[in-house]
Amino acid sequence: MLADIDPLTGNVTNEKLYNFQNNPSNDVLTHFQGIYYAGNGVYEVPFDSITSAGKLNVGIAYIKRQDDGTFLDKALWQTFPVNASDPNGFLLSNDSVAGSGSVGAFSNGSFTSFASISETESFLFAAQFLH
Repeated sequence: MLADIDPLTGNVTNEKLYNFQNNPSNDVLTHFQGIYYAGNGVYEVPFDSITSAGKLNVGIAYIKRQDDGTFLDKALWQTFPVNASDPNGFLLSNDSVAGSGSVGAFSNGSFTSFASISETESFLFAAQFLH
């Protein structure tokens, strides 16, 4: 869910629920955190999700705010490769994003953190025109 919360009153407005790939029937869990405002009404929202088949997905959802203040019903989803069979390790979560940088958790037998730079300009361009 994405929403606006007034820190003084605690009032919640503009609530919108999202499921990975905009598909509620194939989604068990979608978790957002570390949200970044990218400008032009677009939010970069790092996510982790698990599908009904048990597949882990990690990446960034791009969500557009409409002129009336509400969020669009659908997000644009960019996933990062998650390969649990890779002997070098695999991504577990994407925890925060700012511009083209992401940080999260990685496993190579133990938990560790990762930091990366991704080429998101094409996604940001497309997200600005979602409707």
